[in-house]
Formats: sequence, structure tokens, C-alpha cells
Amino acid sequence: MRVIGADEVEQLLDMASCISAIEDAFRALGEGRASSSIGGLELAHGGLHAKMGVIGGANGYAAAKINANFPDNPSRHGLPTVQGVVIVFDVTVVFHATNPRQQIAKTNKSTGQICT
Repeated sequence: MRVIGADEVEQLLDMASCISAIEDAFRALGEGRASSSIGGLELAHGGLHAKMGVIGGANGYAAAKINANFPDNPSRHGLPTVQGVVIVFDVTVVFHATNPRQQIAKTNKSTGQICT
């Protein structure tokens, strides 16, 4: 498993490539080559959201973006409003914590994030 932070994510991804990848993913979803699901919970001071998807069938990838949104965090605690993680799985291999083909991107910046 590889854990990368927001700074590395920003170095690895440019906005044009991200937009192109999202367009491709929505096209695949419309053509039945991808699927997605959304879930959420209300919390006392915000919310918890999960967005999941898979693309490429048995040879593809699955991903989950989980984030908590606490609007009062900046004023009450000096923390970002949004805190979250993106987890990407290669569906051709069994998940194991030492598998370098699994990636986790930790994001907790309140501005300038590359996200979907």
C-alpha cells in the first residue's frame, strides 16, 4: 500500500488530465462499462459522504472517496472544513496492506483540492 498526501497528488495530477479522466468515466458509466454508488450520513456538526465507483470490469479499478464536512471547523477549531481520503484498488489483486498496487491519497486542504 502506498499513502500519498495532497502535495504529491497535486504534483502527479494536472487539472486537464483530471477533467479528461472524469469525462471518460462518465462516458463509461453511460455505456455500462462502469458503476457507482453514493452514501451519506448526517453528523452532529456536519456530514460524512462516500462516493464509490468501479471501471474496467475484472481488469479495472475500484475507488472510494470518503470525506467529512464540518462547516464550523475553521472558526471553532482552526481546522479545514473538509477532511477526506481517496482509496484506489486494483481489482485484479487481493487487497493486502503491503500490496504496492493499492493507493491511498489523503486530502485535507480546504482550498485548491483536485477532487471529483
